[in-house]
Amino acid sequence: QAKAAKLIAKLKKKDKAVSPIQVKSKIKIAKSFWGSAWCRNIEMYRDLDYRVERGRSYLRSGAVVDLRITERKVTAQVIGSSLYKVKVNFDQFSRSAWSKFTKKCAGEIDSLIDLFSGKLPKKISTLVTDKDYGLFPKPSEIKFDCNCPDYADMCKHIAAVLYGIAVRFDDDPKLFFHLRGVDPTSLITSVSKELSSMGSDVG
Repeated sequence: QAKAAKLIAKLKKKDKAVSPIQVKSKIKIAKSFWGSAWCRNIEMYRDLDYRVERGRSYLRSGAVVDLRITERKVTAQVIGSSLYKVKVNFDQFSRSAWSKFTKKCAGEIDSLIDLFSGKLPKKISTLVTDKDYGLFPKPSEIKFDCNCPDYADMCKHIAAVLYGIAVRFDDDPKLFFHLRGVDPTSLITSVSKELSSMGSDVG
């Protein structure tokens, strides 16, 4: 952790946008609906238990010194014996799949606040996390790359980054939809009414 802290300080001198991952809880990596569901999705499909376990340990030790989420892509830097660069790319969520999903959610979600906080009807939360038709990526839709010498497809640095994504969702659940490349307002029953109400409150 001390080594990571020194490296973070050094990186921030070069790039102030450096964004390390800090796990706040000693029990769970993520506590929000979106963060917890992301972790469960990773573990549902895992076939390298040891590396996933090591990834969690790496994350908790502060090894993910930088993690940034953009549309369908995550870039990160993880400290091990050296500083390694990790890239995780996600396939496009197809328009047809998104259209079918939004139709199934029609009339069920009342506000963006409820959506982002995970306060969803059981029917919708089950649909969101469905391994075949839900919003979370399947293993075949994720491409990893790490410049470490580990021969495994999913090294411990990649595993740490995957869990680090869940921490980001705890801090800002909107990032989940940004990463998946979909517009969350499409899931709301009455977006225009909600935005109008929010504007009135501000005024």
